[in-house]
Amino acid sequence: MSCAPEKKLLKEADILNQGGLSREAYAKYESIYKTYLAPEALISMKKIAQQELNTKLNNAAQQCVRKDYDNALLGYENAFAYLTEKEFLEIQLPIQANENYINCKNSYLEEMRISAELLIFDGNFLKAEQLIRKIYTVDRNYPHVGYLEMICDIMPHYNAGKKSLELGLYRNAWVSFNEVCKIDINFRNSKSLRDECLQKGSYTLVYKIKPNFSTPTGLDQALATTIKGELLNSNNPFLEILERDNLGVVLQEQQESLNPHFASEGGAEPGKLKRAQFVLSGELIQYKLTTSIEQTKKCDCATNLKLYSEKVECFETTRRRNLNGSYKFQLIDAETGKLYLSDVIAFDRSDDSKKYNYEIKKKISFVSPGMMRDHDVDFSQMKIPAENFLESEQDMNLLMNNFIAESIAKLMVTFQPH
Repeated sequence: MSCAPEKKLLKEADILNQGGLSREAYAKYESIYKTYLAPEALISMKKIAQQELNTKLNNAAQQCVRKDYDNALLGYENAFAYLTEKEFLEIQLPIQANENYINCKNSYLEEMRISAELLIFDGNFLKAEQLIRKIYTVDRNYPHVGYLEMICDIMPHYNAGKKSLELGLYRNAWVSFNEVCKIDINFRNSKSLRDECLQKGSYTLVYKIKPNFSTPTGLDQALATTIKGELLNSNNPFLEILERDNLGVVLQEQQESLNPHFASEGGAEPGKLKRAQFVLSGELIQYKLTTSIEQTKKCDCATNLKLYSEKVECFETTRRRNLNGSYKFQLIDAETGKLYLSDVIAFDRSDDSKKYNYEIKKKISFVSPGMMRDHDVDFSQMKIPAENFLESEQDMNLLMNNFIAESIAKLMVTFQPH
């Protein structure tokens, strides 16, 4: 009598399974097994689970064939999760399942890689980056991801370099190709294009400062030396400074080098004398250095010296030094006289010195009429600020020279001859 309910339930579950209602049948078999521990129910559960696993894997494989990769990979992941969930039934993963999954994923990755490359080379970097991020979500260890990211970084610089080169903007092109070379020096012809830009965009320069006899002795020469040094240290690959002390000699050499009889007359052989293509000249047109006399005034003892007594007077002594300078420069073509740059660089700097001291008020002595003596003052909390010394004239001149030289160097870094 006890077997009657179990057999009846098993028969009902069999009917459901035969009618294609496998999920309902599985649920009924599971209930029977939990209640009666009937082995027939467990066997039927295993058969249904195996069929369900095979169906999931087959559907995923079909989606992969149709190139519905997102749903195919999701289907494989669901199938593997189902296998783990039904581990107690000891259902079997088909032999080709893992291989099919890997092949499907690789096909998807390869398709995205090709699409990303096409987008990059078409200049659609935003969509390419979005696709690269999607590749990361599918397989972070995909070996070509690093390459795609590198190409995505390189191509904007490479394309910008090609465009600038076509326009004759050799400095801009060199900067772009140099960025490419920093990432991959062997990418296409970037190195040779960078070298071409450097060759076409390089120029020679001679610098000469015009003396201003109203300035302190040696200041003109010091400024010229500072400007030359700043230009040399500006890491400007296009600029070559020629050492010429006399500007007239430079211009004369250039004219002589164009003379076909120059070599036969004992001069340098043609091509061996490097001519200055540009002349940078400058003049310190204003230089005014003023230093005020010391000015002393009373100040608050408590605030400045931490002296809290009415029997003390405190003093603040100040002095100011100011330097105003203006430097006018021009950049011209040495052969045609064409003016490329002309400007005035203004420099203005002030510096103040400050120091503090104090005096104790005197009082009349009642013991000895006519004599004076100091009041008693508490100095335990006194703190005299350190003296702020005035910048020297030499230091101010140095600051001015450096400011002018740095300004000139920044302008020359962006200069592109046409």
